Amino acid sequence: MEAEESLSSQFLLNNFTNTSTELLPLTPFTYPPLFQCLIYTLYSAIVITAVFGNILVITVVLTIPKMRTVTNFLIGNLALGDLLMASFSPFGFISILLQFWPFGKLLCLIVTPFQCVFVFVSAWTLVVLSLERWWVIVGKAKWRKGLVFWAIGGVWIFSLVVSLPVGLVVGVRDAGNERMLCEEIGWPSPTLRLSYTLTLIFLQYFLPVSVLASTYTRIAIEIWWKKVIPVLECSGSMYTKSVREERMEKAKRKTISTLLLVVTCYTLSWLPLNLLYLYLEIIQDEESDPFPMIEYVYVLCHWLSMTHSSLNIFIYAFVNERFRDGFLTVLRRCVRSKPQNQAPTADVVSMMTL
Repeated sequence: MEAEESLSSQFLLNNFTNTSTELLPLTPFTYPPLFQCLIYTLYSAIVITAVFGNILVITVVLTIPKMRTVTNFLIGNLALGDLLMASFSPFGFISILLQFWPFGKLLCLIVTPFQCVFVFVSAWTLVVLSLERWWVIVGKAKWRKGLVFWAIGGVWIFSLVVSLPVGLVVGVRDAGNERMLCEEIGWPSPTLRLSYTLTLIFLQYFLPVSVLASTYTRIAIEIWWKKVIPVLECSGSMYTKSVREERMEKAKRKTISTLLLVVTCYTLSWLPLNLLYLYLEIIQDEESDPFPMIEYVYVLCHWLSMTHSSLNIFIYAFVNERFRDGFLTVLRRCVRSKPQNQAPTADVVSMMTL
């Protein structure tokens, strides 16, 4: 890489691990103050909403006994991943706008690999959620709570292992003018770096989305397209489903509707950024300049991907009544406006709802 390469080429092409891909030299670039102010405002709104909202989700799952279901434990783990990702995101967007790393070597070594870990935790918790719902609805068997804790542990171990190479190669480089760049400087060859980057994109986005599409399609067929009110024969008479069975079917549909919204938000929010990475890694000619306004396109794609960490709270609040009631219960406790000595009562389908 030539010495005159601009700072922009290092931070514009960051992937979700906040490391440079060093794909092409760009002319020096500085974002206008008004645009920087807008981006700071938008990112700050995401961080505040995500931190507050995901803490609220975790609190509801942990403190309200009837919300401690297998599905909700997975939702709590998803909230934890989103919470940590949102907490670390200011390092990324500030360095992107400034075009250098102002936080020192230690934070570079800590933030970069763990950003990757938290992204994978969110992605693969969604996968485990879909598999758990498939197992319950299609396989007609419930997960035990012990199994879900093993699954959560497996998600974290997998995320740490996949992100380990980032921690081994990341470091800081002097960019002159008392500025540092936080980037992957330890790769033995560009080919190895490219192979790992494409593997990350596949494991973080395309494989999870494929699994999610497959499992939820099968679940949708089971719930919506199959005959949902079968006729039962008993003592020579014909009876339709009981009220309890119909309520269970309705609860299943509500659960799946909520999770489908979560998955759709994840898919759409991360799609533009991953397509941009693929374009820069594979399609973009190294000898030519990128398309116009790429600096702005990248920041907007990065911001859109980060919005996922704050969207789930709104889905739970507006779509799922049990979570909405849980949020109100926790908030009342916080402001001490109404004593809450016991958790809300659960109906007969509590294990089927979120």
